[in-house]
Amino acid sequence: MFRFSIHCFAVSVVVLFFAVGLLSCGGRKNIVDVDELHRQDSLESAMDTLQLVEEEEEPPVAVDGLFDDFFFTFVTNPSFQMQRIEFPLPVMDGDSAMMVVSDDWEKYNKFIYQEQFSVIIEDDDDVLVKNDTSVHRVAVEVIDLDEAVANVYTFRKEETIWKLANIDRRELEDLPNGLFLSFFVHFMNDSTFQQKSIDDPLRVVTAEDTEEDVMVEKKYDAQDWAELKHDFPLPKKELVNIDYGQPSNNRRHKQLLLQSMTDDLFMKFKFHKYHSEWKLIEIEN
Repeated sequence: MFRFSIHCFAVSVVVLFFAVGLLSCGGRKNIVDVDELHRQDSLESAMDTLQLVEEEEEPPVAVDGLFDDFFFTFVTNPSFQMQRIEFPLPVMDGDSAMMVVSDDWEKYNKFIYQEQFSVIIEDDDDVLVKNDTSVHRVAVEVIDLDEAVANVYTFRKEETIWKLANIDRRELEDLPNGLFLSFFVHFMNDSTFQQKSIDDPLRVVTAEDTEEDVMVEKKYDAQDWAELKHDFPLPKKELVNIDYGQPSNNRRHKQLLLQSMTDDLFMKFKFHKYHSEWKLIEIEN
């Protein structure tokens, strides 16, 4: 037993001196530092993540082509939004005016992560103005349906760049579709008036869930509106309407298009004025 222990001790000493010799001859270069590898992997992973975030937040090249392309980025990208506001920003309310600095923008910001917008048109072809690259001025009307007033955010395209130029607080009658909007505010705030403003019958056009996207029209009695309005909700507190400069001369027919920038929501509400009374005559979804 003792001899075996001495023999093991001798072997151990030889192995130890052999390892020391390797280290002294440069053997250290072949030893892997696991902790260092982990640190390098973590650093590379963090850099990849940072690069990915930066790439996601980078606005597309064509952001200033159509207003809708610019506006989508303006609404969804806070840092881009701050770059596209001309501070100090003029805010006008009648004859009074004030200048808003960047630190106070949060009080006036109605757009960040805003999802639902509307467009008022008179004819189906009017919506094509959205695709007109010659449009250099767009007014976004933020209408308070309780107070019946609007804050109009005017965007201008100068030297190929869209920017928010000013905010103007206006009465509804001063807007291009002011008479219709005054009716709409009454329509949304008075349930009895709303019920009287439903055409009888009311046409509802929806797309069947088929490969052909067949449109199906159904007619409902006016009293069915109490149930139908839950399936086709209208904005109750605030209407954010985009005026691209489309015609607003027809005083007897309006279409209110509701759409979302984040999903496939699209609803069309058609109104017609019979003599002196507006009626909701058709919904398309």
